[in-house]
Amino acid sequence: MNIVIAGYGYVGKAIESFIKDHHNVTIVDPAFNKNTISNSNPTAVIICVSTPEGADGSCDVSNVIQVINETPKEVPILIKSTISLEGWKEIRKCVAPLRITFSPEFLRAKTAIEDFQNQELMYFSNGSVFWQELFSNINPKLQFKEFSAEELVLAKYFRNSFLATKVIFFNQIFDLCKKIRTVDYEAIRQIVTDDSRIGEGHSKITDERGFGGHCFPKDTKAIVETANKNKSNLSLIKTAIDYNKEVQSNNKVNLDLRTLQKESARALVVMQNADNLSLSEINQKVNHDSTLFYKKVLEKYIELFGDLPSKTKEGKEVTLIME
Repeated sequence: MNIVIAGYGYVGKAIESFIKDHHNVTIVDPAFNKNTISNSNPTAVIICVSTPEGADGSCDVSNVIQVINETPKEVPILIKSTISLEGWKEIRKCVAPLRITFSPEFLRAKTAIEDFQNQELMYFSNGSVFWQELFSNINPKLQFKEFSAEELVLAKYFRNSFLATKVIFFNQIFDLCKKIRTVDYEAIRQIVTDDSRIGEGHSKITDERGFGGHCFPKDTKAIVETANKNKSNLSLIKTAIDYNKEVQSNNKVNLDLRTLQKESARALVVMQNADNLSLSEINQKVNHDSTLFYKKVLEKYIELFGDLPSKTKEGKEVTLIME
């Protein structure tokens, strides 16, 4: 079969890795190639496009709908992108129910390919025989469970919201231990997480503090927005979001200078190796998010130290173009 994967982020790459030895795979993503769904003659389409956070915290499914509209009407579609209840309602308006299946993804960004290869259970919305056969033919040990799309949408958000809240729970314990001074957070953490009902996942405190990454901030805000629209108060998750903003704001103010200098040095190398191109051109050479991060670090470096060194350790001149 010719399977089109629309969206080539970490989810799209993980799925490609899983099926590419068994089916012809075409990647459709304007950030990577000029392929289109219309010229790919798909047997089936798997949607892994981004669903960015809207201004009000809601989930923007316009990328998903665009892919659906470009897909031939007889072709089955699997949505692996994160969507909201409101987004699912929009999607249902533009596609026949039997053509579309939702399957939430619970991959970790850093180990997405390994996670997908080793998963033992996949969830699908009702009417997923085509997709169950496709994945089970590749891995006969895979188990499947079916629920309504609405139930799966909410479950995905609540899984991530629980883990984000757990991060904040342990961050608050850490802050209390610092104030008491006579106790060691690591000792407290070990005792608490020795309880198998709790576990040590998401309990380690890093220099960055709070929860970050791609999913936790976006998903917690989206589920709160869904609750607000349904006149329900998710006060615990709201508190976790507010506390996360607080610790991350404090962390930015109290940047460790040695870490700052280290990251600035890395940024200088990136900029230098990019032949003094503008930031927009550098974005074509290095990861976009990293470039923006480096830019912010460099701006902070200048704020603290007045200016950047004129030369690197190797004696190369430093030119920085700030747009």
